[in-house]
Amino acid sequence: MHTISYSRLFLVNLMLALASCGSNNQRRKKEIRLQQKQHHHKKKLQAYLQNCWAIIMASQPGYFAKNKYGDDMVLNGNKISVPLCRLQSL
Repeated sequence: MHTISYSRLFLVNLMLALASCGSNNQRRKKEIRLQQKQHHHKKKLQAYLQNCWAIIMASQPGYFAKNKYGDDMVLNGNKISVPLCRLQSL
């Protein structure tokens, strides 16, 4: 009678151990796939940034602000002016 209860206990423990190993394995596979995706995106971003280096130069001449009818906007009797703007980026 003791051998039956020990064998049942052994089988239950074996089933629990196998069941727990499977879920950890699946979780580990998901973690590996996520790390691979992150590594792929990191490499892709690095390649993009290496090809993206350029000098950008732009300028916007100054102008007077207009309202929706095309007339100059006036505030306290003065036209609203937008100054010249120059942009430079590496």
